[in-house]
Amino acid sequence: TTDGTGGFRNATGGTDATVVSALTELRQALLGDTAALAAVTNARADTDTQATLALAKADLSNLAGYSKTNVIDAILEIQDLMGNVTTLNNATNDFNTARITDSLIELKTALVGTGDLTTKIGTLDDDSTDFAGTNVVDAITEIQADLGQQSLLTASPFHADLYTTTGSATYASTDFQLAINGITAAIGNADIGNAVNSGNETLTNAIRQLRIDIGDVGASGANLAAATGYSATNLKAAVLEIQGDIGDVTNINDATGYVATSAVTGITEIQGLIGNPVATAANLGSINTRVQKDTDAAVAAGATTIPMGDTTGIVAGMTVLNIETGRTSSIAAGTKVTTVNADNIIVDTDVVSTINNTDTLRFDVSTVVNAINAIDARIGQEINATTMG
Repeated sequence: TTDGTGGFRNATGGTDATVVSALTELRQALLGDTAALAAVTNARADTDTQATLALAKADLSNLAGYSKTNVIDAILEIQDLMGNVTTLNNATNDFNTARITDSLIELKTALVGTGDLTTKIGTLDDDSTDFAGTNVVDAITEIQADLGQQSLLTASPFHADLYTTTGSATYASTDFQLAINGITAAIGNADIGNAVNSGNETLTNAIRQLRIDIGDVGASGANLAAATGYSATNLKAAVLEIQGDIGDVTNINDATGYVATSAVTGITEIQGLIGNPVATAANLGSINTRVQKDTDAAVAAGATTIPMGDTTGIVAGMTVLNIETGRTSSIAAGTKVTTVNADNIIVDTDVVSTINNTDTLRFDVSTVVNAINAIDARIGQEINATTMG
């Protein structure tokens, strides 16, 4: 029979199904119950094709990649192209279900989370990201280009203890995290000090401050060797060179009567024993060093030779001053004797204004050495056969 449970119905409205009504029902199940076949995107463009089995079968192979022209073979062809759906959630492929639509949704969620896939992908090139890729692969490639070639990462700039992992001396040259950790370890976390830049502690600020503190050593340390007798061009060598010139400071107090044990205290000790080296009558003794002599002729402004009737006790290096009232400015302050002759002296500065004949000039020593020379000259001049008998 063609009616009953699971059977055909009477498509023409009768009580019992007939062969004709069964075929009609089958055709309607396959082609629909309209006179014309409906349009299907990419497979059938028109809407006036008659709803016949022959015309419908021909449309089964309209799309590229499909060739079957009967229902069973067409279904099998689709199954083959879809593949084994059970592999979607097997032990190798961890989708939640074997349903294609569910798996696609799961994949979309993994890629962009919730929301529209196209909209989310479109944000890859937002102005705020500085990226131009508009699909996942291009975006990943763009990031790879920005990161650079991983295989060129190397541990060689870092000491071994800077790139150990959990106690093992290993370094992944293709691991950016370990490379960055190696760099930060090499930089360290010691407090550079607020004095570097008021709390803004950076390597460049610290290096800049060090250069300021060290001073201008010149290209390749040339300024360190600028002084006569020095050749070192780095700080360590320069310090060692100076230490060599200073000598062993532990020997400073070797001489009897000396106790200082450093360069500064040793010099201070000697200075104390020498006394005030400023050449004044009070410090060096006016009796033994100061000399007053009269000029032997007038001297015009601009001259440097001063005639003297007696130059005994005058030595080169002494300062000279006109002490005659009203003419004290005739010789500039600080003027020194450069040459002493039997009948005149020569000074290092031009006479300012006229020096009269018989003006009294005063000569004072200017240094400790000058004082010693003056005393020595007086001893030599005064100790003779006439004075000593």
